[in-house]
Amino acid sequence: MYGDHVSATSHRGRLIGLLTVAAILPLLLGACSSSSTAGGTTTTRAGGDQAPTSACALVPAAQVKSILSMQVGAPGIVNSSVATTCNYPAKDNAGTADDVIISFRGGVTSAIAATELAGVRSTQGTTTDVSGASFTAYYYHVVTGGLAFTSLVTLERGVQVTVVSTASLDKIESLTEQIYQSFASKATSTTAQGPTTTTP
Repeated sequence: MYGDHVSATSHRGRLIGLLTVAAILPLLLGACSSSSTAGGTTTTRAGGDQAPTSACALVPAAQVKSILSMQVGAPGIVNSSVATTCNYPAKDNAGTADDVIISFRGGVTSAIAATELAGVRSTQGTTTDVSGASFTAYYYHVVTGGLAFTSLVTLERGVQVTVVSTASLDKIESLTEQIYQSFASKATSTTAQGPTTTTP
């Protein structure tokens, strides 16, 4: 699905900020938590507080562990007016090297994506294009505390998925592919059953 590789460095403190830069709508049927307000942020932990149709619920910790070979726990969920971010913490003292961040956004146009890419290049340096026939994608590296995190940003049919991990690029690509497959499956199920309300 994706292509070849290159890198860039910066502070890890910018990781989360890059996942929530200017955009339009949260992901998954354009719905967000009713407790979120414009510019506001709502944070929850996985478990009983997580709605079954949450974007984060489509990517369980077991799937992240299986594909990325990372020892992670259930995600903390951050809903804002621009994105849903799932923070999978390292489990059982595995260390921050196992931390994984996945961000979801809907309503992202090619123009918005291009503006953001320019911003990433100005702050992170080199990015590498790995776009395909039906999607656009690029990645870059963020080095902090001796750890190299790879950030893969993919846009397909208006849905942007960003995965940040110390795992190899091919594993991150594999996880991203499965995430889009989950979206497609969910969309097909929703169409067959009629409209539903989703709360990321």
